[in-house]
Amino acid sequence: MSGEVLTDRRDRILRAAARHFAEQPYDKVSTVAIAADADVNRGWIYHEFGSKRDLYLAVLQRTARVPSLPPLTGLMATDDLEKSSAAVIDEWLDAVSATRESFLALQRVHTGSHGDPVIRGVVREMHEGTIDNLLSTVMQDPADASPAARALVACFGELAWQALWEWLESGRFDRTQVHAVLTTSLMALVELVPKVVR
Repeated sequence: MSGEVLTDRRDRILRAAARHFAEQPYDKVSTVAIAADADVNRGWIYHEFGSKRDLYLAVLQRTARVPSLPPLTGLMATDDLEKSSAAVIDEWLDAVSATRESFLALQRVHTGSHGDPVIRGVVREMHEGTIDNLLSTVMQDPADASPAARALVACFGELAWQALWEWLESGRFDRTQVHAVLTTSLMALVELVPKVVR
């Protein structure tokens, strides 16, 4: 069997799994339903991933390619904070939109609906990494940041998660609204972090 066929089958399984994990709690998701949605034999799921838990971890790891907070590299390189913040948020929303189902599956873990310590550890590691990324825009070594600075960034993260959910799932925000909320909040965050960084 060609590598392209194997890659396509794996991708179909991951996309189907992301949809199912986004729509219902982990313990309610059926690998039979995922296989049917992916148009594969259920045995391929276990062949490719080993278990339902490993499949779920693969969905989370795929989502981890899109940071759980906006990547802020270069944010401070311009004098126009509003313009650069808007560009950062716009690019991030594009990436989130492209992996909508995976983000919604991750949201279930983020809000505490999964008890697996390994899975929760993966999510925590993602969050800490993106906090470091944001702090690195205002200081040389994020490890030197005060607990208050990390807490401030974490608060922005919670706002971002909720805003994404309101856009991707509830529909109470449209993209323009979520973009405005996150851009304005990001500018405020960039101005506040140096005040609590040490």
